[in-house]
Amino acid sequence: MIAADDPPPNGAGQDPTESWPEPVEKRMKKTTYVLGIASGVALALSWRFLLKEGVKAGVKVGREVKKVTAKTLEDIQDVKAEALQEVADQDKAAQTS
Repeated sequence: MIAADDPPPNGAGQDPTESWPEPVEKRMKKTTYVLGIASGVALALSWRFLLKEGVKAGVKVGREVKKVTAKTLEDIQDVKAEALQEVADQDKAAQTS
């Protein structure tokens, strides 16, 4: 039988504002700090490469957008020409009737 003072199973009902135990929290802060420094050093050493790769990706995306846009505009012009031809054919058929 479960007594009223027993904690709920699986951590249910715990205070959501409760923090990690002190040693774990200190270790997490230290790990976060070290990872932050390491990522900062890595970025400082390779910023030029990362910037260049970003520019290259942007250029490639821009070229693809131009290709897709040109194809779409060509398709729109084809549809417009077909529609105008159909309207002209319908007008011609209406005049001869």
